[in-house]
Amino acid sequence: MRGVEIVVPSKGINVDEIKNRVRVILVDKEVSERLAEQDKMTVDIFVITDESQVDSVVEKALCLLYGKEEYSEVIMGVDVGPGYVAYAVITDGEIAELGKVSEDKISDIVSKVIDIYPHKNMIIRIGASHNGPEIASKIYSLVEGCGVRVELVEEEYTTKPTLDLDLSERVKDKDINAAINISFKPGIKFRS
Repeated sequence: MRGVEIVVPSKGINVDEIKNRVRVILVDKEVSERLAEQDKMTVDIFVITDESQVDSVVEKALCLLYGKEEYSEVIMGVDVGPGYVAYAVITDGEIAELGKVSEDKISDIVSKVIDIYPHKNMIIRIGASHNGPEIASKIYSLVEGCGVRVELVEEEYTTKPTLDLDLSERVKDKDINAAINISFKPGIKFRS
């Protein structure tokens, strides 16, 4: 996962077995209590009390592993097509998430991205073709007052494969490639 080794401990977790291999442990409340009893912790423990917390807890743990409390910049690139939206989430220059959803789900995705990726600065860049301006207006209304910048991006040359050839081999969907390229292309600040 994004260059981070994941270790899944056995049910009878013993800190001595893993403490030299990991810096962060994600556990539920029951396991955290057993770990606290062992009193040998040299790692950070993140407790997940609800399934809905998993994504945000993982991102907080990743930030810690990268030596920061939050990402300096989170950019979301959005490619709008007929009835769908492809998106890419970039955290400090690294691709964190890629996806494609029906157009009516984009507000849910934007809300999720804002909630789970800790950030100092967030930009949402939306391709200006198809009904990009309408989607930008919808997103702008959703994020207004949250400190999130919304930009419209000229889509010329965005449907080509990404400049990262290894990534282009793995991401075969041209719309997701466009979303990646849009995320890296500065646009014009959107105001409704």
